[in-house]
Amino acid sequence: MAEGSTPLLTEDEVEALRKSLRGDYEVMEYNKWINVYNVYADITPLFGAVYKEYQAAAERVLGYLRQWEAYNQEENHLIIVYQALEDSGDEEGKKVFLETLPYLTLKDAKLITAEDGFPEIDIDPLYKKIQAEIGDVYKLYESAKAMVTVIDGYAERTRSKKFRPEIMIEAIEAIKEDYSQRVAPRYSRKLLSEREKKGVFITPDERMRAIYPSYDEIEAPEEDIKFFKDRLDSIVRHYEGKKLL
Repeated sequence: MAEGSTPLLTEDEVEALRKSLRGDYEVMEYNKWINVYNVYADITPLFGAVYKEYQAAAERVLGYLRQWEAYNQEENHLIIVYQALEDSGDEEGKKVFLETLPYLTLKDAKLITAEDGFPEIDIDPLYKKIQAEIGDVYKLYESAKAMVTVIDGYAERTRSKKFRPEIMIEAIEAIKEDYSQRVAPRYSRKLLSEREKKGVFITPDERMRAIYPSYDEIEAPEEDIKFFKDRLDSIVRHYEGKKLL
């Protein structure tokens, strides 16, 4: 097992199990499943490293999406104030309000006056940052999906899903999760695709906002799949035929 891996059983439990097993078949089954457990234990550090890289990139993007969401809410508040001033006929108040906007500082964004006279937050600098980060997310998501594909294939072939470490199960669920919905559904390419399949009209603004990729649309590179499969196969060969009892 990899250094730091948690043994499936203590020495006392192994001895108790040894005494309880009856016949060669039960011993063979025990050795088989212990070896499967050890394979998972040895591949988990590599799996964890791949997942952590993807997770770090995803969290950076989510941070920018939260910032975008906050600016959406702030813009709505400004529009409400402007509309109230316009409805009241307070031209002087409206003039002072609009003159004040340029002095408000926003990170990676700026306040402008739209063609219709309403205040607007231009998030173009922020959007460019998001696009750059999304490029990294796609690359790391591809690698993570390749790893999941290999692990899922092994689990299916050996019928051993229940033997996967809990930390691996949680990581696989997180990788397959639609991260963007932790902020808001509008940023999800998965939900956009589902709406398109239903024939719903998608506006250019909605298409621009749906920037976070879905697990289903990601294609795992063959070279990544081969790399992870070769690593897994070498671990399997290491334990193949080993007898612990």
